[in-house]
Amino acid sequence: MRGEGGCKARGHCMLREFVRQPFGRLVFSAGLGLLVSVPVFAVLSWRASSGWWDNLALSLALFALYALFIYFALKVRQGMQDPSTEDLDDRAREVRAELAAMREEQQQALEVLRDRLDLARREADAAQSDKDRLMRELHDMLPDAPGDASATFLLDKAHEAVSRRTQTQTRVASREADMLRSRSEIEELQKELSAAEALLSESDRRAAELDRQLLDQNRELWKLKAEV
Repeated sequence: MRGEGGCKARGHCMLREFVRQPFGRLVFSAGLGLLVSVPVFAVLSWRASSGWWDNLALSLALFALYALFIYFALKVRQGMQDPSTEDLDDRAREVRAELAAMREEQQQALEVLRDRLDLARREADAAQSDKDRLMRELHDMLPDAPGDASATFLLDKAHEAVSRRTQTQTRVASREADMLRSRSEIEELQKELSAAEALLSESDRRAAELDRQLLDQNRELWKLKAEV
């Protein structure tokens, strides 16, 4: 509402404020009286057979009666519409209380919004710090990457590096398993070789002993032959 009593036009509001004043009511009543009495005077002068002064007197009397009626009607209407001072004070206190309660609610809502804004800012700062730390770690993992590389590019490269590292670790683990199997086989073969060498040594020892026995027998035979 842009004016008192819900006025929708500035001219209407100004007219109502003017009529509220005693002088304004008097002028407004006189204007309406003239608006009625002048046409009546004209009609009487045209149609009635009485004299001009009689018509003028009748028109002035009608003007005075109508103006007084309008004046007092406006005064009574204003008295019925205007609230008393006590009502205005009570209404003002109610409005002040409502405004104070509304301001308190708005203040509380503002505090809540400020707290949420501070929390969101702290979370954003923490997220930015984590992002910077992760970017540094990605650059450490990928020293050949450009300094202005995006996070997506670095993540793709890191994923590729991790994938290659995983594949390399898998191949190394497979080779280590093969080496362990080979070492186990080598140990088994070494054990078998040691056993074979031991058997061979035993065979050599027995062969040498047989050779000695044969030599001894040959000597004895030679001795017997010599004696014979």
